[in-house]
Amino acid sequence: MNGNTPAQPFPTDTRIATPALLESYRSALARLKHFGLNSDKGRLREYLTELTAQAQREAHGADVPHDNVELANAMVEARQLIDVASLSDETLRARPATLARLKEGRAVQPADKDDPSRNFQLEYVAAAYFSSHEARVNLGDIGDAELVHGLHRWPMEVKRARSAKSAKRLVVDARNQLQKRVSLGTEPGVILLDATTPLTRRFRLLQAATSAELEEKSVRQLEAFLAYRVMAPIPLEVVERPELCGIIVRYAAVGFVHDEGGFRELTHWQYVNVHKDESTAAKSFEKLMGVGDGRPLHLGTKERLLDAAAHLPDEEEP
Repeated sequence: MNGNTPAQPFPTDTRIATPALLESYRSALARLKHFGLNSDKGRLREYLTELTAQAQREAHGADVPHDNVELANAMVEARQLIDVASLSDETLRARPATLARLKEGRAVQPADKDDPSRNFQLEYVAAAYFSSHEARVNLGDIGDAELVHGLHRWPMEVKRARSAKSAKRLVVDARNQLQKRVSLGTEPGVILLDATTPLTRRFRLLQAATSAELEEKSVRQLEAFLAYRVMAPIPLEVVERPELCGIIVRYAAVGFVHDEGGFRELTHWQYVNVHKDESTAAKSFEKLMGVGDGRPLHLGTKERLLDAAAHLPDEEEP
């Protein structure tokens, strides 16, 4: 692959053959290096080492490391970098200093520290996802973004939870940021909240007999996260506001499916409606839910989500 050829992003539900993932990741790093992202050392190199070791283990018939958080993390991160490399030359050139920072940070993020490089990485991942659904994400110089589809524009605050307990603060912070943008004349906006890091740290590589079981497990985990860490602790008056039309929660779950003898990743995009009325924000979110392949979730299901919270144990973290 040369620097002028965008990679193809992995689909949101796919089997992962480690050698193929490794090859795609190497190609992605080569393309991104053309735009100034150096992966010769640092966390991006560590993911390459982890995936190479796993490919060698598989070649020798070794058992799957069921409790390997480093491997699960490397697979998730590699998939994200592959998605970043799928972006157009124009997008990758737009913020050279930001793109170069993606190499920073530790291979597995500590729960007690924020990581700006992964925050920027998620912005690029969001841009790749929506661009594959005939929309685009305009990335700002200071982290702000705008989702554009047809004639519709939504200000978007992109937040990545470093821990489950950080979700409430991130939602409130993002809502405050949207409030400032709306006060300057923009339309109601959306929050993109990524739950992958805390859920991967908690559950590592998921184990399932079938693909259907893997999907059920990962959906339950996401529902529990939504109920226990997003919807239950945040008062309705905090989010049912005119500047916020809704929340999109992303979770990339990696598991081993025993009947298939291999890995699979399921990336969930959950659309959370925070309005009960027919306000401008509510109608705007209805239009937004037509973008991508996410599933809608309405406040009427809150009791069911609270019931699912039993599947997400509490955390001991700052």
